[in-house]
Amino acid sequence: MKINALLHLKTTKVFLTLLLLFVFFSRTVAHENRILFNRLGVNQGLSSNEINSIIKDSRGFMWFGTPEGLNCYDGYEFTCYKPERADYFYSEAYIIHMVETQDDKLWLTYQDGSIRIFDLRENKFYPIQEIGRSLHLPSTISHVFQEPEGNLLFATTDHRLCKYDYTTASIIDYPTDLIAGKVSDVVCKEDYLYVIYYTGIVEILDLNRRESIKNSRYLQSRTQYRRYRLFVDTDREVWIYSDPHSGLFHFSPLTDRWEHFSESSVLPLSSSIIRKVEEGEEGVIWVATDHGGINLIDKKKRQIRYLKNNHFDMHSISQNSVIALYKDDTGVLWAGTYKNGVTIIMRVFLSSGHFAIPYPMNWRPGLMTAIVYMKIAGEIYISEQTAMDCFATTGLPAPIKNMSMTLQIPIVSVAMQSSLWPQINGGISG
Repeated sequence: MKINALLHLKTTKVFLTLLLLFVFFSRTVAHENRILFNRLGVNQGLSSNEINSIIKDSRGFMWFGTPEGLNCYDGYEFTCYKPERADYFYSEAYIIHMVETQDDKLWLTYQDGSIRIFDLRENKFYPIQEIGRSLHLPSTISHVFQEPEGNLLFATTDHRLCKYDYTTASIIDYPTDLIAGKVSDVVCKEDYLYVIYYTGIVEILDLNRRESIKNSRYLQSRTQYRRYRLFVDTDREVWIYSDPHSGLFHFSPLTDRWEHFSESSVLPLSSSIIRKVEEGEEGVIWVATDHGGINLIDKKKRQIRYLKNNHFDMHSISQNSVIALYKDDTGVLWAGTYKNGVTIIMRVFLSSGHFAIPYPMNWRPGLMTAIVYMKIAGEIYISEQTAMDCFATTGLPAPIKNMSMTLQIPIVSVAMQSSLWPQINGGISG
């Protein structure tokens, strides 16, 4: 219980610290963008300003892969971990990809293609051979991928795609197209597995039926053999990118329609060097580019926006070379840059001339007094100490419902949409 309580406290401290940072800098928000920015770098304790990969673990801690080691951020400070130089598996290569498995381990892929494991309980590095032997994994693992339930999804050099199931301690082989070649990237979305091969072939597997339901060779004849990356949005549409200057491909499996985004396309990108793709509010696709900042593609409205560094604004994106982009479970986006650390990006909403910051209701940080207006429900929530009372807006006679909620930060103003979106006192008036 003490360990769980400590982890819970640490998790809440991460979010509250971020919230305080945004409040402090909120006067610089551009009304037309409705986006808040803040920065973390070596001055705040990062071991390097070059960020190549980002992940949030199941305990709520943020992890950053850099050329100077693995950095953990607890909301207050950074802790850097590196293998000892005496370790036979030590490498000067930097971390480019991280996956967490349900046994509290981070599987780290390095620039040179090697894989190591960091034990989150022991804060210790292990070579893949040692962990692989303990799990009876094949020695030919080439890539590891994120799996929603925390199992280990991996590809091998002999073209297999497998899952290690921690519950049954068994390896499950997926029926991929062995002729298509080596697996490049995999995304697991609900009951489907999206696979792209180094040859450019895209395949979709139905996990319930355990069979392939889609196989597209559109890219195979148009691009070279290379490492491709996948992103699948909430509409189950596929976004594909790779090095070098190949731009961004958009594939709709339902219609078999392909679209290519580049610097010269109808909706032009600010750079054709794509590093990472995520999905923001209302289905907008966030595209991290090298030398072009972040591009926001609204596929429904057929519009594109650009978020770039402003040398005169310390609270814009810290650099236009965005190498890593990660959306956490609270909707906050973390952008890792080539030489200027991390930019934290939070969306805000405008209502009654005020901005409101999203704050997840499942956090239970501490004490506060708050008044929050819920626009759609027409109710006012007033929190005092350890509970939140809900009043109807017609007269405020007495609480009509009670919600368990405790916070540390005074909140005084408006909310928007169907969930509770508090506003920080004095911080973000429009």
